[in-house]
Parts: sequence; C-alpha cells; structure tokens
Amino acid sequence: MNILIVDDENYVIDSIKKNICWDRFPVTNIYTANSMQQAQTIVEMIPIRIIISDIIMPQGTGLDFVNWVREQAYPIQVIFLTSYAEFEFVKKAIALESVDYLLKPIDFIKLSDVLVKAVEKCEMQQKFKEYRTGCEKWDRNKRLVHENFLKDVMENKYTVFDLPVFEHLDYTMEDIFIPLYLHIYDSGRTSENWDESILEFIIRNVLGELVNDMDLEVETVYPEQRYRYAAILKKRGNGGKKREISDRLPAVMEMFLSWAKGKLKKNIWFGAGNQASFNELSDSFTGLKKMREENLAVWNCVMCVENYERKEIVYQNPHLQMWKTLLEEYKTEDLISSMYAYLEQMERDVMITLESLKKFRMDVVQLIYSYLAAQEVTAHLLFGAKESEQAYLMAVDGIWGAKEFVSHYVAKAVNHIGFIQESTSVVDELRRYIDMHYQEDIRRSDLADLVYLNTDYISRIFKKETGLSISNYLIQKRVEVAKRLLTQSKLPINTVSIHVGYSNFSYFTKMFRENTGCSPLEYRRNYSE
Repeated sequence: MNILIVDDENYVIDSIKKNICWDRFPVTNIYTANSMQQAQTIVEMIPIRIIISDIIMPQGTGLDFVNWVREQAYPIQVIFLTSYAEFEFVKKAIALESVDYLLKPIDFIKLSDVLVKAVEKCEMQQKFKEYRTGCEKWDRNKRLVHENFLKDVMENKYTVFDLPVFEHLDYTMEDIFIPLYLHIYDSGRTSENWDESILEFIIRNVLGELVNDMDLEVETVYPEQRYRYAAILKKRGNGGKKREISDRLPAVMEMFLSWAKGKLKKNIWFGAGNQASFNELSDSFTGLKKMREENLAVWNCVMCVENYERKEIVYQNPHLQMWKTLLEEYKTEDLISSMYAYLEQMERDVMITLESLKKFRMDVVQLIYSYLAAQEVTAHLLFGAKESEQAYLMAVDGIWGAKEFVSHYVAKAVNHIGFIQESTSVVDELRRYIDMHYQEDIRRSDLADLVYLNTDYISRIFKKETGLSISNYLIQKRVEVAKRLLTQSKLPINTVSIHVGYSNFSYFTKMFRENTGCSPLEYRRNYSE
C-alpha cells in the first residue's frame, strides 16, 4: 500500500521516514507533500491508502485537506499530527474519521502502534470491498447459478450433496419442485420462427404470472433439446398443499397452452412431472420425458405423469418389400406417399413413440443404404451434409419430422442414382474436376468422394467413356498444358514442371519424353512460336 506524509516542515517528514521501521508494514511507496495543493495532486494520481498529516499548514490546513479527501470518497485512513492540543482540532479530527490524533514532538513508538491500526483498517476495508463486489456479482449471477444448478440436478449430473454451492443457495432439502416439459413444433414453412431466448422469456414470464397465485414460482427455463424446453416450478415457502397443487396445476397449464398456441401459431405439447424434492427431481424429470417419448403422436394438450397410464405399443413392420420395388423403379412420389401413409396410420393408432420412430428410421436407412450399395454409391458420403444430418435427427421428433426425413432421404438417393445412371454425367463431372485441379495431387479416392461412388466403379466407367484410365487422362492433361507453356511462354522448364504438378524435374522430363518423344527443352526449340 502507498503512504502519504503531509507537513510543511521537511525535517518532520524526514524524521518520520527515518524513525519508523517500515519493514513491519506492507508499504509499497512513501510519498511526501508540503502543502494541501501538492497533497491533493498526489492523491488524485496515486492510490494512497494511509495519510499522516500535520494540521497547521499554510494555504490550507490538514483538516481542510482531509475534508476534501472524504468529499471525494477516497478509501484512505488518516493519522493527524499537530503541535496544538486544542479540543476543537480533536473534535474535527474525530468527525473526519481519523485513526488517531498525535501531538508533536512525535512519539515514534506510539505512531508505529497507530500505523498498525491504520493498516488493519485498510485491510478490513479491502476485504469489505471484495465482499461487496462478490455480493454484487452474486446478486447479478444468482439467477444464472440457480438455473444451472437446478438444470444439472434435474439431468442427474450429480446430487446436491456433491455441490458445495448448495449451501450458498436459498434452498432446503424440504423444498418442493415440479418439472415441466414443453415440446414446440412447426416445420418453419407456415409460421414465424421464434428465437430461443424469446421463447424462454415468454415461458418464464407468462407461466410465472399464471402460477403466482398458487404460491409457485418459475425457477428456471432452458432449451433441453431442439424444439423442447424444460422448466422447473418451486413451491414458495409454506405454500399450497401437494393435493391442491396437483388439482389446480393442469388447468393453469391449459391456460398457458391456449395462450401460447394463439401467440406462437405452433403445435405444443405441455407436460408436468411429479412434485419432487431435490433428491427426487432427476427421477421426476426422467419420468416426464419418458411420458413424452411414448406419446409423440399427441399434440396441443396437457399431460401429467401423476395421471398417466402407460400402454404397451408393438411396432408394426412397414411394407419394406413394396418400398424396395418402388425405389428400384424410381417411383419417388409413390414411395414417399406410401411412407407417409404408414406414418399417418401409426399416428391414428397412437403408436408414434420415440422407439417406434427410431425403428422406422432404421428401416428406411437400411432400405436406402442397401439400394445405394447395390449401385456402388457410398451412402455415408452422399448423406454427409449438414441438411441430411438435420433430417436424420428430426426423424424421431414426431410425425412431421419423420415425413421430412423421408422426403429428404428418398429424393436425394433417387436423384443421385438418376445422375449416375447417365455415366456421361459422372465422367463429365470427373473430367471437369481433373481439368481444374491437374496441378494438385489427385487421388482416385478424391474423385470417388466427389460423386459418392467407389473407386473401382468410377475407374470402370471413366475408361469406358473416354478410352483412358484416370491416371492417363491426368497425364495427358498435364502434358497438354506443359506443351502450351513451353511454346507460348518463356518460363523456365523447372517452373513449367512445378506448374503442371511435378515437383520432381527428372520425373517430369521422363514423363514428357514418354508422351511426346522428346525432352521439354527439345520440344521448346522445335515448336516455339
């Protein structure tokens, strides 16, 4: 810490600096001033923590100076020195919250003791500042800490006993929580897309208003996964009894559902788990999600785990042989219509569950991948784009997602097969790529990935269409460009070699001679324009 000694007599300043054992104190620097104006300048520029000041000075007293320090709210401890034992001075020094008031001649032992007090006050002041800053940060982050804490507990990442932060939160083991789950869906084609943060705000505030008179409050809302939001209600204090809450909550949820449907213009499913303590919260949320997974055909309604009765659902195998025939005959629309009809029948039979949609997706993927493999298409490359990945994930989100998955996968597979059936189209694509990238190290696998076919297949059709192997076509392209550069430019031959993809000059010369009957230098001499 920095100390400032203020006195109009330099010998007083020197004696203080000389006679105090400064090693006892955490002092960084000792500054000095002979007047109030000089002292003010130092305080404004340097973070001073302790001032030792004379009272009687020309051009402003020590009392005037410290009064200014207090007005500016600098966190400084003050020790006054004076040759006058006047009560008025003492009273003003006390009013200015000085650490002590010492008479001259200075008793340096006593001054050292007073400095100890001043340092202690500085340290306490610093601790209080840090505590206050921590409290302010805590107040700002308290909600976020609560939300993340509850989210982690609900998702069973750890129990409350594993968390030291638990004791700093305003929770008790007797607190009661209710997990809620919203599944919001729209294809995005017919209504406005809402930002996640806006949806969280809507859920938190509208739901909070509706449950307020039930002595419940919304503790957290967060996106649990795509189109799905989790929320946690907490019973306030000694609020309503469990039975009363269970009886009233469905009606309140219906009110929210009605409002949200009208406002968002989307299909919504709204579910509530069982009332739970901290230790039961994860199990309650798991049961709630399980209820949703078993009822993906159900929309625009409220369901509560407390009143839910599970039904055994048996997956009905789809018409795979018929679908295989339609796929092989390129009857895209008929195939998609048949798959849609199967899904719609599942919906009518209330059989759209997470498990049934996973099995349906697996059947469709197996059907399409087998078909593509027979055509020597590398399926994982064909469906490697982000849009295909998104369609795959949406397939288990409900009937609309499953339909979008079907449309995307079937259309992409059939269109690509149509493309490769025209072998000239595939070869043209390969030739275009080679013509543009002949300078690079082109491998057959790169070309195969380009058209989602295997290497042997592209080699066969390329040779069939062009009469050349892929490697010979690449060599011819490079020789053709090299000839042009040798006859139409003054580039050094080794530069020409590098330009057409050969870093090894000797190999370039050998390859060029094999294809033209002469060396690059001879060719330049004989055919230069």
